[in-house]
Amino acid sequence: MRGTLTGAALLAPLSLAACGGQRGEPAFAVPHGSLQVEEDGSVSGYQVWELFSRKWRKKQDPDTHLCAVVIELDGIPDDPSCASCEAAWLLSAERLETDCTGLSEGFGEPAAFGFGDLPANLVEAAPASSTHGWYVSWDNTAWEPLGYAWSEGETAEWASGERWALDAGLVWELSP
Repeated sequence: MRGTLTGAALLAPLSLAACGGQRGEPAFAVPHGSLQVEEDGSVSGYQVWELFSRKWRKKQDPDTHLCAVVIELDGIPDDPSCASCEAAWLLSAERLETDCTGLSEGFGEPAAFGFGDLPANLVEAAPASSTHGWYVSWDNTAWEPLGYAWSEGETAEWASGERWALDAGLVWELSP
């Protein structure tokens, strides 16, 4: 299981229809992924939403995993409208694949992505002292912190050539 249950929120952009044929209705979504900073300052990578049934709440048991949605991200540098972000990108996001049934077409494809300081409520559970926060915006106006970001390379800067791991800091409770 990726991420740590450090909070819960209602994520409106994740709209669901009935997920027939699965072992229950999705109740929780956990995001993770990776992002590569390219030589020209653009980014490319993936964001994954793992969906879990209501039973996941008690023990975060991997057996309550229902399905996943993989979103391909490509972005160009942008001035961050995100107050907590050191760097931001406007995104072209596209659902690449899913094993979920009955999801709406607009499932969590962000319009913008940012790296920056960790929100105060995520600092204590951070997996490493050099961890940064990752943020997304579905409208390039309101920004949501999603979790922890750390470099898989030599530096902790948003330098070209760096690949960043993205892990969950919050678990999203889905609206019915």
